Amino acid sequence: MLLGFNGLRVGEMCAANVEHIEYDGFSPVLFLPSRKGGKEGAAPLSRPLEQVLTECIGDRKEGPLLLNGWGNRMTRSNVQQILDTASRDVRGRMPRLSPHVLRHTWCTLAVQAGASLERIQHDGGWADTRMAEYYCHTKHDPLNATTHLVAAHVFSAG
Repeated sequence: MLLGFNGLRVGEMCAANVEHIEYDGFSPVLFLPSRKGGKEGAAPLSRPLEQVLTECIGDRKEGPLLLNGWGNRMTRSNVQQILDTASRDVRGRMPRLSPHVLRHTWCTLAVQAGASLERIQHDGGWADTRMAEYYCHTKHDPLNATTHLVAAHVFSAG
């Protein structure tokens, strides 16, 4: 969920600690001390994600946010194993699902949900909106074609 809902890089997610979750008023935020390029950042957490993380953390007060099956810090390899296992049940032709593919998916879904490229750039930790445009894959989506907007406009005119 951190990869798909927040578009985090897998390294940022694996490096996160329990103590990196803070509250901005009533809103949970994951502090990211090790973003790409040595920058710091913060990822606001949705309520469903907050609930899942609360269950993952249990009564721990510090240490790795996510643990693998052996009780150690989650690694990139552990994340890939989870995705490989989850994608075995997907039907149809599909390329291998990777943590980075989820970052692309997050960006695409954010655009489809109406987020501005500037907001996506900020939340994704990119230096430029061109990276958000690169990660967004709505241009070739037939469901996103202008024809649907035109037809909706014409047929809604009373």
